[in-house]
Amino acid sequence: ETEVVVEQDTRADGTTEPIETEAVTAPLFGESSDLHTYFGELSLLTKAQTTGGTLTVTPALGEPGALGDGTPVKVQLNQDRKRVGRIGVGRAARLTFSHATIDEKLEIGGFEIPITTVGRR
Repeated sequence: ETEVVVEQDTRADGTTEPIETEAVTAPLFGESSDLHTYFGELSLLTKAQTTGGTLTVTPALGEPGALGDGTPVKVQLNQDRKRVGRIGVGRAARLTFSHATIDEKLEIGGFEIPITTVGRR
């Protein structure tokens, strides 16, 4: 039997460096990749942490294969569900979740984004 993960009291690489975590979604589309889509307010599902903590969410919008990063948003991890903000309009969207703080847990359960078709290009 082999252990893949070993829990430790302090979630750090050594004692001074945080363990950096980053997850990037595949491009998200509305009804079709050739339609412009309004990506509405992002609702993020996380496990609430008693110690709080912060997650950075960076949206990207634009054409498939040429997405431009938007403004990063800091999300407090003190609630299970958090509304993060509207993503915007584009043919595709992508989300990058990043976290790099010593001794903070992070559990993302999922996310929801309402979409509306704007029209053809």
